[in-house]
Amino acid sequence: LAYANGEVVEQDQARARMWIRESVRLRSPLGAYVKAQWRRQGFMFEQDEERAEWLIDRAIAGGFSVAMYDRAVRLLRDSEGMQSGADLLEEAADLGLPDARYLLALLLENGEVYEQDLVTAGLLYRELAVENFRDSRERLEAVIAQVERSSTEDVQTVVAQLRAYDDMEVITIYGRHGSFDDHLASINASVRERFAQRPTGTRMRRARPCEGEVGCQVLYNREWGDVGFTTLAGALGMPNGM
Repeated sequence: LAYANGEVVEQDQARARMWIRESVRLRSPLGAYVKAQWRRQGFMFEQDEERAEWLIDRAIAGGFSVAMYDRAVRLLRDSEGMQSGADLLEEAADLGLPDARYLLALLLENGEVYEQDLVTAGLLYRELAVENFRDSRERLEAVIAQVERSSTEDVQTVVAQLRAYDDMEVITIYGRHGSFDDHLASINASVRERFAQRPTGTRMRRARPCEGEVGCQVLYNREWGDVGFTTLAGALGMPNGM
């Protein structure tokens, strides 16, 4: 990524292709996923959708949550692949990927693919709200309002749990790196942290298979569909990363 985009080092497409091939050869899930995005876009390599999907398979087999989410969204667009998509979405959410948790919460909130579960959706939004992820705070407030109007047992206890994010604080520490080796070490640490496993601790009930129009609609914004990145900043989840 650094050589491909001229980040930190001078741009060198030949070295970019060499190192991405090497990372795939060494079974790096991140390398496989990045190369898959390049294959899809015709960036650095000739465009090849079939090869891209093979690389996505490699990344998923390596436990890469972004690849799981990528494939899940594509499967959820098709009613025949919906259950397989839900499996991958849950796995990515269990691994702590914010995009996956957000989409899972959205589906649970609206009763799409899964039976409606406002409490679980709210708990997912609560975790995301602490990180100021998208509009999770507003969605959490909307879920709380629905719970308050419902016949849920121990409503006040549930609402108190959902509002617990008000007492949480996120502290962000920014550092400076004195050398290129320090910067690379930070990259490795950031990648491990971003994709570290953080189980949701929840169990969701799937909706019944599609019958006509019932349960076949998937709510999502196409702009959220692909989370591929082609820059170093994007891989690390840094501001303005693509």
